[in-house]
Amino acid sequence: MEQLPVPVRKFTGESRVVDVNRVFDWLQRGWLLFMAEPAQWLLMTLVLIVIMLVLSLIPLLGNLLAILLTPVFVAGMLYVAQRVDDEQDPTFESMFVGFSQKPISLMILGALYTAANLIIMLVLFLIVGGAIFSGAMRGDMTGVGMAIGSVLVAFVLSIILFVPVMMAMWFAPALVFFEDASPIDAIKASFSACWKNIVPFIVYGLLMFIASIVAALPFMLGFLVLLPIIFGSMLASYKDIFASQS
Repeated sequence: MEQLPVPVRKFTGESRVVDVNRVFDWLQRGWLLFMAEPAQWLLMTLVLIVIMLVLSLIPLLGNLLAILLTPVFVAGMLYVAQRVDDEQDPTFESMFVGFSQKPISLMILGALYTAANLIIMLVLFLIVGGAIFSGAMRGDMTGVGMAIGSVLVAFVLSIILFVPVMMAMWFAPALVFFEDASPIDAIKASFSACWKNIVPFIVYGLLMFIASIVAALPFMLGFLVLLPIIFGSMLASYKDIFASQS
């Protein structure tokens, strides 16, 4: 296996603030990286989607296993993007590099990500489930209103709770894989960097939300293109905010 594309050095966690216009540069870079090797990207993305679907079909633990392995696969796809960026051949094996380089640290990230998701889902279940049970016990329109209101509250609360988790995880796989950061240091640095660049990431999130709706229209096939662009833009944002500090 080739050496890491970014030399290993002492991780400081330092990040910089970028202008909101950089978001469009990230997305443009993601598109260019996709267009440089479209066939390879389509194949690897299809394989990744199939793997995640198969994992999700495993009874009881399938979805948790998929979440656990997410940072491992993200690191692999970022490595693919790095190879394309370096004008090297992105071999099929590259997408699985997270299983051979930094696998323990990446899986610890996955475990923390899984735990965060479980806590959030438990909180939402208690809110929605409790309100629906109380509404059903009343058996009147007030009870129906309570149930509907709890769903709306849960939706808003899910956004409030999931956004910090995404901020903590956005750069974490790249920082563990490329910078040799510990999982905890990577999470703290990722959250800090996203917080310092909250406006660019709000814009990025809104653009990705719109793009996801468009990608879902043709039988979800648009995600075969959107996911590589996301991985490419993720690498670009990492380099812009972190790698430039080296």
